Amino acid sequence: MSETAATAAVATAATTTTPTWTMSSGSSIFFPSSESEKLASEQDYFVWSVKMKKAFSTVGLLEVVDGTTPKPTEDDKGDLALWMMKDTAAMALLFKCVSKELVVTLARCDTAHDAWMNLETELSQTGSGSIILWFRTLVRAFNHGEDLATHVTNFTTARNHLAQADFPIPEFISAAILLSTLPADPADSNSYNNFVAGIKIDKKTTTLSSTINLVLEEKRRRHNASDTSNSEVALAAMERAARASGKRFCRNCRRDNHNTANCWATGGAKAGQGPKRRKKKGKEKANVASDGGGGDETANHVVFEKSLLTREVDFSDYIDPCDESAFPTITPTPSQDIESAFSARSTDTPPIIIDSGTTSHIHSIRPDFRTFTPSSGNITGFGAGKSSILGRGTACLVAQLPKGGQSRLLLHNTCHVSGDTPQG
Repeated sequence: MSETAATAAVATAATTTTPTWTMSSGSSIFFPSSESEKLASEQDYFVWSVKMKKAFSTVGLLEVVDGTTPKPTEDDKGDLALWMMKDTAAMALLFKCVSKELVVTLARCDTAHDAWMNLETELSQTGSGSIILWFRTLVRAFNHGEDLATHVTNFTTARNHLAQADFPIPEFISAAILLSTLPADPADSNSYNNFVAGIKIDKKTTTLSSTINLVLEEKRRRHNASDTSNSEVALAAMERAARASGKRFCRNCRRDNHNTANCWATGGAKAGQGPKRRKKKGKEKANVASDGGGGDETANHVVFEKSLLTREVDFSDYIDPCDESAFPTITPTPSQDIESAFSARSTDTPPIIIDSGTTSHIHSIRPDFRTFTPSSGNITGFGAGKSSILGRGTACLVAQLPKGGQSRLLLHNTCHVSGDTPQG
């Protein structure tokens, strides 16, 4: 070899490099990853294959997987090395996206394309096993206790898969098959025999969607009838129990000791003619106090109650034992002074006590307030005339206990009123 030829050969070798290819580290996010998304059976293949084709196309491996780019010859070492790298990556992704059982099946395949074709042959809708699977789903009988809507959905899904596998089923035949899957035993109370007999299958006008609507409407009708039937059964049982005890039974109000002809309840023959119920005696409600502030934003509405049993109340429920610092130092009031105060007020108005049902307490002694915020508004319906609200705050009071002794009370959100207004 001449010096010139040797130099040219070295230059050619220097400029010829082996092609390289690297898949991005984040490419795996395009492929199914969870166990539920992995291919496991014929039912999963169609959706799985669509996802896999899109993912392989995104990362530039689809041509190797579907066979568009065949394996290069040994003479083309550069392209062969590149193809081998892509094939190995595609094979690894296929193993990652199928169940363990299918990994064993694919392990004997030499290339990613061989593995892909193996799955398509065994599991695709065009495979004989998949077609038989969908036909079995299509003709599967509906059993009482199952959900009819789910049965219909599975039926239409199987029909669509068969259509995609080039096995289209005409509308009227699909409708007939669906009706044939419903229970048809005349002796069975849950049979659809009479319902199916009333539907006419016409080659030109019958559609699967209209038949499905009829089937689901029949289901709703039976459900409503079942609810009514259960209610009647319960009512009949109540009536039998009443009659067994020698009592009359009213089917209107569902009570015993009378019948519908004498029932005072709504719907009975003597509705509204019964005696008026007397109101229960208890606490005597006072009028709701309202403000006379003329639109003042700080006006207050105060609800209070008069009690007829003042001396029976145990005020110890109002004590806040956890906050001793909240109480100021109070000189105990002699019990005779409290008794005389009760006696003096009992001759004038019913005694007022603190009640948990009030929205605001009312107090007239300003020094008893530990916190105080001025506010405006009027109170009417409490005592005589109208009283002005001077402010609100937390008041600390002393109450006489029924069994002797005294309790300190901390009343929040208490209204301060003029000194001649009763407290409560």
